[in-house]
Amino acid sequence: MMLISVSDDEEERVLRFLELMLAKETPNNFM
Repeated sequence: MMLISVSDDEEERVLRFLELMLAKETPNNFM
């Protein structure tokens, strides 16, 4: 995974995306 500098809006979307990825890997933690 690459680390890149992003704007606040882009960072928000990246964080949401990462949360979705984590939710797929460990759904029990998000239920």
